[in-house]
Amino acid sequence: RSDSIPPSFIMTGETPLLLLVTVAVSHAAPCMGRPSITDRSPEVSNCVSRHEGDEAVYLQRHFGMTSKTQPGNGTAGKQAIGERNAASHSVPSDAILLKVAAFGTLAVMAVLFCNEWIDGSSGATSDGPCAPPMSTSHRRCLQALALWQIVIDLSESSFVVPFAYDFAKSLSGSGFSSPAIAVLSGIIQAGSPAGMTFGLFLAYWLCRMNIYKLNRTLMALAPLLAALVYVSLSYLLLFHESHRHLKYLVITARFAAGFFSGLDLLLSTLARNITKESEQVAFSLLEYMALSGGLALGPLVSSVASSSVGAGGIGRYSQTIRASCAVSILYAVVALWISCCVPMSEPQESTSDGEGSDGNSESESDVWQAWALPIGSACVFLGIFSCAAVEVSSSLLLELDYAWDVPAIGRAMGAVYVAVIFLCAVFLGMQTRISSKYLVVASSLGMLGGVVLLFDFGTGGATQLLLSDLVMYPCITALVAIVDGYVYMGRHEFISTEGLNLAMYVIDSLARALAAPIVRSIIASMGRNAYALLQFGAAVLLASLAMGLSWIRDSKRECEDSARSMRLIQGGWFIEKNSDWPGLAIAIEVKEVLLHTQTAVQEMLVFQSTHWGNVLVLDGAIMCTERDEMSYQEMLAHLAMFSHAKPCEVLIVGGGDGGVLREVCKHICVQSAVLCEIDAEVVDIARRFFPGMACAFGDSRASIRICDAVKHLEAACDSSYDVIIIDSSDPVGPAEKLFSRGFYEHVHRSLRPGGIACAQGESVWFDMELICSMVTENGAPFATAEYASIQIPTYVGGQIGAFIARKSDPSQPGGGPPSCSKPLRRPVDMELRYYTPELHEAAFRLPAFVTKELVAAASPVICPARTRTSTRCSAGVQHLSGVAVA
Repeated sequence: RSDSIPPSFIMTGETPLLLLVTVAVSHAAPCMGRPSITDRSPEVSNCVSRHEGDEAVYLQRHFGMTSKTQPGNGTAGKQAIGERNAASHSVPSDAILLKVAAFGTLAVMAVLFCNEWIDGSSGATSDGPCAPPMSTSHRRCLQALALWQIVIDLSESSFVVPFAYDFAKSLSGSGFSSPAIAVLSGIIQAGSPAGMTFGLFLAYWLCRMNIYKLNRTLMALAPLLAALVYVSLSYLLLFHESHRHLKYLVITARFAAGFFSGLDLLLSTLARNITKESEQVAFSLLEYMALSGGLALGPLVSSVASSSVGAGGIGRYSQTIRASCAVSILYAVVALWISCCVPMSEPQESTSDGEGSDGNSESESDVWQAWALPIGSACVFLGIFSCAAVEVSSSLLLELDYAWDVPAIGRAMGAVYVAVIFLCAVFLGMQTRISSKYLVVASSLGMLGGVVLLFDFGTGGATQLLLSDLVMYPCITALVAIVDGYVYMGRHEFISTEGLNLAMYVIDSLARALAAPIVRSIIASMGRNAYALLQFGAAVLLASLAMGLSWIRDSKRECEDSARSMRLIQGGWFIEKNSDWPGLAIAIEVKEVLLHTQTAVQEMLVFQSTHWGNVLVLDGAIMCTERDEMSYQEMLAHLAMFSHAKPCEVLIVGGGDGGVLREVCKHICVQSAVLCEIDAEVVDIARRFFPGMACAFGDSRASIRICDAVKHLEAACDSSYDVIIIDSSDPVGPAEKLFSRGFYEHVHRSLRPGGIACAQGESVWFDMELICSMVTENGAPFATAEYASIQIPTYVGGQIGAFIARKSDPSQPGGGPPSCSKPLRRPVDMELRYYTPELHEAAFRLPAFVTKELVAAASPVICPARTRTSTRCSAGVQHLSGVAVA
């Protein structure tokens, strides 16, 4: 009931803006508008009479009418009365949305504090890096969360853009000139980024304190406080009936919301710390796609709010109220998501890709650091200023020069941001295949072309303006994203990640805060062409700096690659040496180095040879060449596949080059082939330089998972696969655990009865001790465990092996075939270049010294206490002896 609310609270809004009071007031709807005559209590009626005594002032305030057009006097007066009644009827819908936003914010606040209390009471909130190493999926989740936070922040910053001029005009009242109103609208728009600047400094100070629990809590509280500010702003606009201090309160609210948004530096720092160096440019492109998505979402919210209000001045602040409520709801959602997804204990920081590389000299690093930060910072400032200028100028020009309404402006700006997202997505896809310097050149040329279209030649109109935006804005954004990624690459000795984040965010906020009032005042006072000249100068400088930085970056990479390559390539020959085979080496003549980099897992070299095609080298060891890869790939795959009667579900561990997957997919009985590769860059390199091996990546039965295969098998259900093929490198580094007894116990558990396990088994010339260990220890859980020989000229010694084992099948006599030496099927309509059934059998015919050592290794376990193991080992020794005699 309206008489339950103090009239001073309704009419002046001077009571403190507390959220609980807002909820209480909104819950008292439908009397949220001006009380009707019949419902007013005497106290309220007296207060209303004081505020509505001068009807002319009321009309001037609400509808811009003069005292000559009094309500009831002619058509204009009747129309004014109708519009005022419509306004009073539109307010309850605003109140309902406000109530939803307020209750939603309270609910999220309750959930957040309950979550913090529960986690805190369970003892899981200790500070410090006590969490296990971060998995890829967890890292991706936090990166996605940081990107979503950017979407919401930019939505908050931009939702006022389409109606900024009308909003400022309503707040100013009569007597203000158009330039003054334009400047006020720019100040309102700049309030949020200005407040964000101060919030960033607070976040930086909190980061330097290194209290993870506090940082995590504030990550969730910051968007919740921003939501509360906008609920309060909506309440203020809903009830305030005086122009006296309203515009200052609105600017203050925008500043406060931006201040809380600045605390997202905490989440951004966390996301950057867990992002690998090789992913920095890609992550920056995703950031700017998220930024553009937020800039598109804000005007979209404004357009929807404005469309729901209607035409004819109905609901003077309704569009602002509804847009503010929508943004507050988005903030409440992101606060809930942060509370649920950000770990309670500090995640372990990812290892930089540059670790272990020995080609970086201190002088080269110093040169890069000396140039990257100042040039990159200047580029980011110019780019963000130009982007913000496009946002501000387009909305103002479309309204003043072409009389577009708010929904149309919102849709037009949304189309521009969609174009930004599309171009950044294209660059993201091209980034692994094309050098970034070409992308920089392309975006620079596009940006300059768009700026030329910005000039008013007197014939283009609104279409030319929008075409300029569609060309210029995406190119500027893509260019700034690439430069931003450059800045984060490499180690900076004199600035931390949070300091670098602070610098980038402050530059962004200052550029946006300056762009709004400057551009609006230039357009209002000097016109569109003066603004176009400003954009042209900024674009030329931006393109020049970006190309210079790209050139410096490429020079640095060439120096790094050259320094690394000198260790492996001497006199035009790649030489593979290793202490495991002293006095022996293998060399391949190099025609051209195609790629040399340090991934997150290993050192990778790809070169074109003079006679062996493209060659892949990992950690200094040859993995494959295009000329002879089929001997290893076909034998490793088909020894296992043809030893099974009908392999339907296949798991491939390693094999990121795609060769084994290609051979597995040649079997029509295969229904699913899962490839688990720990290094995503191996898969990318295969697609790029070894298309003949990676041709099965697009097979509908194939599934590629970038993950730790050990963890994948630990989580796998029992009896999940018919065949498991382990295509691993030598047992050093990440591949070492693939040769352990515990790993093969998980392999055995994951196989179905009669299933086959086949793994790269090293060379008989250098690794007999390891081969014996694989057959006897790793093969212990299986019914049979054997070794087959494969010939390949570009591996040291010209030979490699395959360890192959079969799981017992209780449904078969004797548990299944006693050996995998005879194929159970024959190839039909397969394009094979090396494997034959005869070669399958011959691979198990081993040299005498190999058989002798395998028999000797098996003999100590022939008579253990467990009879089943004794029987299996005895059978294995008999089989090896029989092969040796044959």
